[in-house]
Amino acid sequence: MYHHNRFLLYLTNRRALLLLRKKKYQEGLLARTDGQLDNLERLVHDLEFAQVEKQVKTRGAEINSSFVLG
Repeated sequence: MYHHNRFLLYLTNRRALLLLRKKKYQEGLLARTDGQLDNLERLVHDLEFAQVEKQVKTRGAEINSSFVLG
């Protein structure tokens, strides 16, 4: 009986350690994914800003050319 209980305790401890490792891995994966999402959001913001800048410059050039040709 003593050996049986020790074996069950050993299995329980092994399972607990495995679950802790799995949890740590998943937390790391979640942190990396969150970082990637932040990077993507920054890239989208930068692209949107660049598009607005381009539109402003294009509109400014159109207005300038209408004065010159006007």
